[in-house]
This record gives sequence, structure tokens and C-alpha cells, in this order.
Amino acid sequence: MLDKDGNVVDTWKSVKGEKHLIERLTVGETYTLREELAPYGYLKAEEITFTIEDTGEIQKVEMKDDVPTGTILINKNGEFLDKVTPLDSVGGWISHLFQYVTGNLKDVTFEVYALEDVKAADGESEDYYKKDELVATIMTDDTGVAKVSGLPLGKYYVKEKATVDGFVLDDKAREIDLTYRDQDTAEVTYSADWQNNRQKAEVEVVKKEKDSDRVLEGAVFALCAKNDITGADGKVILKADSVIEELATDKEGKLTFTADMPIGFEYYIKETTPAPGFATTDEVQEFKFEYEGADKEKVTYSFTFEDEPTVIEVTKTSLTDALQQVLYVLDMIREDIEEKANALDGVRKKRLKQLELENDKLKSERMRQYEAYAEGIITKDKYLLMKQQLTDKVNRNETDMERLAQLSVEESAYENKVASAIELLDGEMQHEKITQELVDATIDTVYVYDKKRIEVVFKFDDILMRAIEKYQKGEKEA
Repeated sequence: MLDKDGNVVDTWKSVKGEKHLIERLTVGETYTLREELAPYGYLKAEEITFTIEDTGEIQKVEMKDDVPTGTILINKNGEFLDKVTPLDSVGGWISHLFQYVTGNLKDVTFEVYALEDVKAADGESEDYYKKDELVATIMTDDTGVAKVSGLPLGKYYVKEKATVDGFVLDDKAREIDLTYRDQDTAEVTYSADWQNNRQKAEVEVVKKEKDSDRVLEGAVFALCAKNDITGADGKVILKADSVIEELATDKEGKLTFTADMPIGFEYYIKETTPAPGFATTDEVQEFKFEYEGADKEKVTYSFTFEDEPTVIEVTKTSLTDALQQVLYVLDMIREDIEEKANALDGVRKKRLKQLELENDKLKSERMRQYEAYAEGIITKDKYLLMKQQLTDKVNRNETDMERLAQLSVEESAYENKVASAIELLDGEMQHEKITQELVDATIDTVYVYDKKRIEVVFKFDDILMRAIEKYQKGEKEA
């Protein structure tokens, strides 16, 4: 306790249930009761100023400590279709990148539970909540925020109970620590950004020989949009019958499209180039990517196509000539790839670093804007506008980063296929005669009609066939 000049009149430590008596105070003087250190679990009380009256009775001054509370604030986001961008073709195939923007997810429901017994601050009163007891059910508003305040301090965990159509339920329980901080912190706040994943589709194709179990390598298929595809704003971003992605079947006769297709649209698959030695049947298979519930991360669609074999008549000389042309074109392609890769590698690494630093700054600014909105410094409309602008910038940067990384991976894979083909052909072409290894690598079937005529069915892989096409096109233009 202090007198009017700030001098300490008395100092003591309170004892529960006991009053403290101060004697010999001057009538008419004003004193200040100040709490220096509150008990653990409580807030330091405000100072109380009082004046001693001439009553002849003991005057009473009561000071009470408040208990701090906790607040949980969850900002729930999800991805929404924004636009589609054609990618640089590798190997001559069409490919598109669907780009999504992060936005607010409304009406996502959460349940808050006690992680352990949540006890009263005095350690004696009845517990607020028992372990695993449901404390509150909250739902995100139109800003994507779910909030609960006035919680007794303690430890909790939050589980997502329900999400919106098109998204996968996040079943991870997150622990939240709202334990006592200090005597000056009246509200302990937990704030975090959580995001729901979109439900995604996986499309698989198997290519077989008709009326046989034999699988076919090198058949090229196109994944196409059956109808117009629209973004979140309702505008058409990809017209009907556009090719989304092209891929070739592998040695097992399989392929899996990598396009991140938006949900709720219809698609179809068609063969654009048959496997070497086969003819396409012009078959088209359709499907609709529909939502299959919040507990399913991926919806799988599987299709089987069959082709009829064809026969090509060649001579020994034509085989050798064709392979020499392939080797010549592959060498040119490899030199071109290496020259461009060396020039682009440094540029891409520098750009990726710039984008990462910029995104860190944008995310920090987004959190600062929310804090300003929560404190009433800016309006809700102002906050939502700033949040969307910052989020759009982050998404554009992340899309650029994904595109740079994907191009590097695709170019590396293409370069490796070219190098492998060159190594095989270069080694085998040194022999004066056709070796068994060369035959195994390039010839599928040999039909012998008589001593003067044979028919050979090739099984060139996709990289060799496209190399021949590129070479022939270059010869014509020359």
C-alpha cells in the first residue's frame, strides 16, 4: 500500500480466508492499494485508491483478481478453380495445368473437446470440463473463420465434424494449448489457418491387343473436356472437346493422367495415336467426375481400350536406314536439350528463390490484416478485400513455382529417354550384322512368306517414333 507521495506504507502476501489489518493510518489521507504479483492462474487487479474517513470504525477495502480466458480462432480455406494454362509440350504431347485459388470455406463445422481435465484457477472448485468432454461446436462464417471465446484456460483439441461438398474431411485432431501465460495476459488466443483438400480424380487407361491378353506400349491417349469447363466465377476457361492432356502407355500397357481435374464436369478419353503396329478403333469412353463423400480423398476411373494389329513390310536395308535416321535425329535433340537446360537451370533456381521469399512476406501481411480486423481497426469488407488480394498473389506465385518444378522434371525425364535410346542404338549399330539385342529392342514380330519376302512388325517406343516424325518434318521444311 502506498501513500499519496508514493511511499510504501505496508507490504504483505495475502493468505486465503484471512484479512490483512493496517493500523495507524492518517484520517483524511488518500492511499493506493496496489497488487504487485497475482496468484498463479489469475490476473493482476487494477489499483484501488481510497481515503481514510473519521468514523472510528475499521474501514474495509476489497480487491478481487479476475481469471483470464481463452479464445480459439480457425481460418478455414479451400481451393477453387480459377483458370487453366497450357504447358510447354515435352515430346510433342498436349498438356494443361488447372490452377486453383485459395478462398474462404463457409459452413465447415468443428467440435472442441477438453484434452485433459480443465480445472478452476483456485484448484479447489469443481472442474470446468472433464477429459474428452465436448466443450463447444463452432462453424465457419462467410469469412471462413470459426471462433469460440471465453474458454477456461487449459488444453483442448479440435476435430472437424463436417465440411462442404467437393472437399475432403480433415479428420486430424489438433491439440490447442490455452494454458495460463502470466498475470498481464487477459486473453490467451490460438489462431491458425487450416485448409481442406479438394476431392481429386485419378484416371487410368489400359491398352490391350484385341481378343488377347497382350498389353500394348506406346499408344497415345487424350483426356478431353466433354462440355465447357467453368471457373469459380462461372466464366468458361476451357471449351468443350479441348484436349486436357495426352500420354502414352508404358511397358505394362498402362497410363495414368496427371491433370488435376475439377470436380463436377464430364470428360472423355480417346486414342490419338495407336501403338506401333496397330490400328485404332476410334473408341471413345466417357465419365463424370462426381463428389463421392467427404471421407474419400480420391475417386478412381479405369478404362480398357483394345486395338487390332497391323503388319508392315520392310527389308533388312530399310531397318538399318530407319535406325540411322533415328540416331541422327536423337543426337540433334540431345544437343538441343543440353544447350537449353544449362541456360535455364540457373534462371529457374533464382526465380524459385524470389517467389519463396515473396510468399513469406505475403502470408505475414495477411495475418497482420486479420489481426487488424479482429481488433476493430479495419472493417470486415476491407479485411476480406485485402485477404483475397494477398491470397491471390500467393496462389499465383505457388502456381509459377509448381510450373517451374514440373517443367524441370519433365525435361529431365525426356532427356533421360533420349539418352537411353541413343546409347542402345549407338552400341548396336557398330555391329556389322543385326544383333539379337537390337532385334529385341526394335522388332515385335517377323512374318516369313518365302525366301525373298518377309514382313516385320516394329515396336519402337514413343520417343523413337516421335523422333522420326520430327526428323521427317524437318526434312520437308528444309
